[in-house]
Amino acid sequence: MGRKKLTLDKRSAVLSAARELFGRYGYGRTTIDDIAEQAGIGKGSVYTEFRSKEDILMNVIKQFYESEIDRMMRVESLGEKPFLRSLKKMLHSHILSVYDCATDKQHSAEELAYTSIRVRSELTPLFREAVLSISRLLAKAADEGEITGKHCFEETASVLMTGLSGLFPPYEPRWTTIDAGQNRVISREALAKRSDQLLDLMIAGLRGS
Repeated sequence: MGRKKLTLDKRSAVLSAARELFGRYGYGRTTIDDIAEQAGIGKGSVYTEFRSKEDILMNVIKQFYESEIDRMMRVESLGEKPFLRSLKKMLHSHILSVYDCATDKQHSAEELAYTSIRVRSELTPLFREAVLSISRLLAKAADEGEITGKHCFEETASVLMTGLSGLFPPYEPRWTTIDAGQNRVISREALAKRSDQLLDLMIAGLRGS
């Protein structure tokens, strides 16, 4: 038990250190030596937990997205009626959580889940978990008469996520402003407003389908 806890502590320390350094300096400029020093462990100990720097990167990204899946599933399991309102809450929170993570530091490893095709392909099982959680909430809404008509809820959930893709990184150029020669990403408040508007349209469509 003690050995297992020590291993988990080392793994957690490496991921925490890597997340901080990737955010501060970027993935390319961060080395395994940097991560080991930041984590307070030897370089060899890093390699006992992870195969490479790329492996660390993928685990940093997976850790973030797994926490998002857990949060989405908590909203689903609470089962608060009306279910379509719970769905809006789930998706709205997810959109803003990703924004907060993507804009918190100069560089964001987690943003690669949305901007890198290769990373996104690695995360396919997790994205599917998100779609399934949404589909189960849609099924509950249908059982309560909040949605009319016949649906394949997994397909509908996938379409919803595709429709929301513009609210995730990379944020569209027209959503930035030029200030003193620098591009500034859309504000959190503006993104929240756009999210509300789009989700309201989608939910209205589900109710009238």
